[in-house]
Amino acid sequence: FPSHDHSAGHMSHPFQDMELTFGDVKAMFRLGLTGEITVQGNPTEKLDGQNLFVTFNNGKLYAARNKGDIKNGGMDYKSIQTKFKGRGEIEKAFTFAFRDLERAIQKLTEKQQTMIFKNGKAWMNLEIMYPGGTNVINYDGAYIVFHGVSLYNDSGEKVEDYPDYARMLGGMIQQVNANTQKTFSIAKPKKLTIAKTQNFDERLNY
Repeated sequence: FPSHDHSAGHMSHPFQDMELTFGDVKAMFRLGLTGEITVQGNPTEKLDGQNLFVTFNNGKLYAARNKGDIKNGGMDYKSIQTKFKGRGEIEKAFTFAFRDLERAIQKLTEKQQTMIFKNGKAWMNLEIMYPGGTNVINYDGAYIVFHGVSLYNDSGEKVEDYPDYARMLGGMIQQVNANTQKTFSIAKPKKLTIAKTQNFDERLNY
């Protein structure tokens, strides 16, 4: 049940959220056991990659790693190159992903680009899986997987979420055959089906 609220390089786990109440924790268990974890859309697989936020405006991609980057409008390709220069596999992961993603989104119509990214005001939270730069899990290829879009105001504060845009953008890119780029495959989030547990009351009490 990782939180997507932190636009730094990490998605928080419940035990890292100091504002959670005991009631919140109980509600989490209840939702999990009933198979109804759909608070922010369908649950998706937690991945072990490098987190990045991107937006698209005037034909160009911009990336962010934190709230400050978002407030400043993000980094272009040259800025990403400078930021990660000399960091080996991490440098390759971010620069290759940026290049591939920009090319893929440029293939979409202006109307599609504006709908998802709202002229640089909406940011897609995504994960980069690059075999040479993984944290713990080794993946069989290089993948960019979308998580969802959030709209931000001029102060860098999040004002609205669009979780469905992850699947939508993945679908748009696939439709124009731009999902397989030079290094990365661009994919929709993998939806999970969670069944209701048997003997619910007994498990909840446990």
